Amino acid sequence: MSDHLTDSPTGGIQRRTIVAGASWSIPVVATAIGAPLAAASNTGATLAFTNGPYSVAACGTLKDVVIRATTNGTTPVTEGTPITVALPSGLTWSNGDSGSRIVTADANGEAVLSGLKGTASSGTRTISASTADATTTAPVSVLSSPTAVTDGFGNTVTGIPAGATIADVTGTIDANGNRYLFARSEEGTLYVSINGAPFTVDSTSTTAVATNTGNPAAVIRAIDTPTGPVVYDGLTGAASPALTGIPAGRTVVDLVGTIDANNKTYVFARTDDDTLYVSIDRGPFTVDSTSTTAIATNTGNPAAVIRAIDTPTGPVVYDGLTGAASPALTGIPAGRTVVDLVGTIDANNKTYVFARTDDNTLYVSIDRGPFTVDSTSTTAVATNTGNPAAVIRAIDTPTGPVVYDGLTGAASPALTGIPAGRTVAELVGTIDANGVTYVFARTEDGSVYVSVNRAPFALQSTGATALATNTGNPAAVIVASQTATC
Repeated sequence: MSDHLTDSPTGGIQRRTIVAGASWSIPVVATAIGAPLAAASNTGATLAFTNGPYSVAACGTLKDVVIRATTNGTTPVTEGTPITVALPSGLTWSNGDSGSRIVTADANGEAVLSGLKGTASSGTRTISASTADATTTAPVSVLSSPTAVTDGFGNTVTGIPAGATIADVTGTIDANGNRYLFARSEEGTLYVSINGAPFTVDSTSTTAVATNTGNPAAVIRAIDTPTGPVVYDGLTGAASPALTGIPAGRTVVDLVGTIDANNKTYVFARTDDDTLYVSIDRGPFTVDSTSTTAIATNTGNPAAVIRAIDTPTGPVVYDGLTGAASPALTGIPAGRTVVDLVGTIDANNKTYVFARTDDNTLYVSIDRGPFTVDSTSTTAVATNTGNPAAVIRAIDTPTGPVVYDGLTGAASPALTGIPAGRTVAELVGTIDANGVTYVFARTEDGSVYVSVNRAPFALQSTGATALATNTGNPAAVIVASQTATC
């Protein structure tokens, strides 16, 4: 057993009791502890964790944890007084053991737990301690493991700190062949990796990120500021001007950028109150529409911006194919809200708009006809980046999710293999240079499954929080994962 030295209240050198400690695994949000966590019995004895708050990265080592016992709130207990310490599930001592140990107080009434570690899972765990006269507890935050992002080019990119959960990924390639990978965390930090180098911070307070469908190398960011959101369209890189006009107090939750046939640039920003703003040719944002619950571009005509707007008689969708003259597409029942939009045009120039509502019903409008039900229990919808006319759907069934890749329209076979009880939260479909088809499905538990050439889905990875394709090379699939191996 090793000792730490510490100054006593009288200035002399005393010894602390050190216990080589526990190890952890669990990602969590740090829990603040203002004052020492102490508990007293009716005898006046106290027991406290004195140097919190405590947090540790998954698979990492916790700082020394100090416990102090007194007889009356001030006077230390007798040196050698036993203190029972119980570690929760997910926390182990430094030698890998779990459970309880008895430690002893030093002359200052203190015992130090040294070397506790976090395991691969995240969460808040509680250490408890007790003497014959008092008990106490302390929470420990086990932070999520650092995120690793696979960029689809054979690189695993690191540099995102433990505790950051990636909510969005975007990848692109500029005119010089430089590869850019952006990852936005839930707390609003945007990280960038260039050509597979480790991530560095690009911006903070970033609430949305997207690429411009008219120029996929242009990355659009929305950043919260005290005077209102500021948006950069990325069309001139770092020299892009700040686009303003959205009121203070609003937060941008969705971005779409495009360029029309006359080279006019558009940036659409949907805010947290469902107001849609538009900036044209880098002018200030003005209100485009209100009660706007979803926005997307048509993959068959990226200049066409689709909006879904709530009305008392049911959602109304505008496909944007004829700009402001686009007719209102109706047919979705009152009381429903559109949460997801997909628009495309097939080889025969037939137009399709798909709208998924809050009850997981998927509606389709063909050649601007009224919406009709396409499928129910539909948890995700997307187009295949290798064939934008192919619309992919994921449908919950009692035996597990079933996915249709849309590559042969209504004749597309059902892709199975994802276990029962799972729900598909995100879909990506693509086709590589050899004509091999891929469908990736991320489920709500962070598992990523892949189907190759319509074979059954197989588990590819776990711990995934975001999925996307690289707009500069749509065959490159980006996966952000938080998995720790201790």
